[in-house]
Amino acid sequence: MTTLGRNEPCHCGGGKKYKRCHFDADRAQARIDAALAGGMLHDLSTMRMAVAAAKPGFSASVIAVADELNETFREEIGDGLEGEDAANALIGYMERVEAAMADIASKHSRGYWMHMTRRLPPTPLGSASDWTVRLYKRVLTLAAIKHGQPTGNGEEFERDTSPLGDYQVPAKLDHAEIVDAFALQYLAFELTTANQAYRRVGKGAKLAVADDDFHAVAGRELEELIQNLDRRVREYGSLTGIYGAAADRDFPTELPREGEAPLAVLAVVPNTERLPPGKALISKDVKVPGPTNFIGVPMVIDGYYEALSSLADDVEKSTGVAPRLLISVLWALAMYLVESIKANPATEVQVMKTGYLMSVRDDGWEKLIREVAYFAGPMIEHLGGARRDQDEALDLTRLGLDALTWTEDAIDSISLVDRLPFRLVIDAGDRLMVDYAALPEMFADLFRQIGFLSGDSGNIKGANFEAAVASRARAAGYEPWKESTEIHHQDGAKREIDVGLIAGDTLYVVECKAYAQNPKIDLGDWAARLNRQGQLVKYFKQAKTLAEFIDAERTGHDYHVAPEVSRIEPILCTPGVEFIWSRDPDLWVTDEIPRICAVDELMALLEASE
Repeated sequence: MTTLGRNEPCHCGGGKKYKRCHFDADRAQARIDAALAGGMLHDLSTMRMAVAAAKPGFSASVIAVADELNETFREEIGDGLEGEDAANALIGYMERVEAAMADIASKHSRGYWMHMTRRLPPTPLGSASDWTVRLYKRVLTLAAIKHGQPTGNGEEFERDTSPLGDYQVPAKLDHAEIVDAFALQYLAFELTTANQAYRRVGKGAKLAVADDDFHAVAGRELEELIQNLDRRVREYGSLTGIYGAAADRDFPTELPREGEAPLAVLAVVPNTERLPPGKALISKDVKVPGPTNFIGVPMVIDGYYEALSSLADDVEKSTGVAPRLLISVLWALAMYLVESIKANPATEVQVMKTGYLMSVRDDGWEKLIREVAYFAGPMIEHLGGARRDQDEALDLTRLGLDALTWTEDAIDSISLVDRLPFRLVIDAGDRLMVDYAALPEMFADLFRQIGFLSGDSGNIKGANFEAAVASRARAAGYEPWKESTEIHHQDGAKREIDVGLIAGDTLYVVECKAYAQNPKIDLGDWAARLNRQGQLVKYFKQAKTLAEFIDAERTGHDYHVAPEVSRIEPILCTPGVEFIWSRDPDLWVTDEIPRICAVDELMALLEASE
């Protein structure tokens, strides 16, 4: 804004002199901006880390441990490894990398490492893509929680003051500690690189050495198929994909009304796109220097709640609470963050710098519970529960927060290779951290636990998935031709159809199978992938023979295919993006979208068919 003289007309256009209109308000805003900028610039940990990183030889110190491990592993690879030999070698290497991370993380508490590592900006290491940055940031968080000491010794942090209030800084923050923080991240990157190689080896790639590093090298067709999978996961992945970067979207701040606002929670994700503060922050008038480490994104969870509700017993067995309470407390935590940001923009600066909010145990945590309960009670009622009084809402909120808090059993089960499980609340001794950056991973963790197709639960989830696919199609403007019904030839021969959708001149006959991928597939296990491939072939055959059934008799006893429909195409729709192992034309509708596809891919296919 151009500086105005006190007696000049005010910039608001109201006709008054500046001194009698917006002069005081602008000065107050300037003071707030300066304080917030100071909070970003003069965060002691961030400042010392930046100074240390600029010193000669710092990078060499950071990568020293990883380089030594990498060099030894390249010697083991020799002229190259394939199949089971390559997979076993990579498993052993990832174990050694994790052991090196444990050696560093065990020096300090979980709270210390969360404080340090969340201040590392999401700038790519090496040639890492945005997707890879997000992956190794997840590994880094899990390593800090798994291998850091459960609590500090009471002397790890000191309290300091700033214009924005009291805050804590590490009591010991010398060169060695800073190197360790950066080294932990680099080792997380090294483990992620090995993990990606392991997945490629599981799909048929060869492990080889080139240019002072190891690579999983694939032939031309296999490489194209792997790249296609990576692209599809980025674009269409849901439970395990990237959770958007549309940080300037409005976040719903009231109870949703039926048919209007979606049920959404506010999550934060690494600001890999380095969006400027004007786009990254909800507080649009706040001026802070440079991009924040995280950005806030609204995560619509209507579909999650529907799916979880259809498997309520499984959810309660896994988390200890019913889906209604779990979702209500998650929404209430998001509302608590939004209202805290409204009350004090410094809160947003803090959470977008680190991804979490800190609360002092006892008094501070009790205050948080009361404020979260204020929002949780009405949401429980909104989702069909009984109206709760203040004490009942408090008790339920405590139960919900307990279900979202890391337990020692959950920490013991952490796998850096799987990047699971995830919880939202971290016990850091005298303080607790609400980790809003863990929300997407927490949902993925929950669905991985309950997402397998078997028994009565599988039947319920399958029916729910069919309805979800049909609902998505309606929302996109495609009324199903048939939905979850039997169709009959004139002679009485019958078949079941999950969903039929017409776009342009094409009838897509969709077989819906709502079963999650075994974690071993995500890891790259060769046998698990082949087993999955066999299942997909079997289910796709059902869709293919159904399409042939309809094409053989286009007017049956209880159905009719219009003359303008010239093609009948089979589709197998699954909740997640699948690896397609061949370029066989029978497996692809277009060059980019296979016949075995996720829901978002199916919607893209319908649009492209118009």
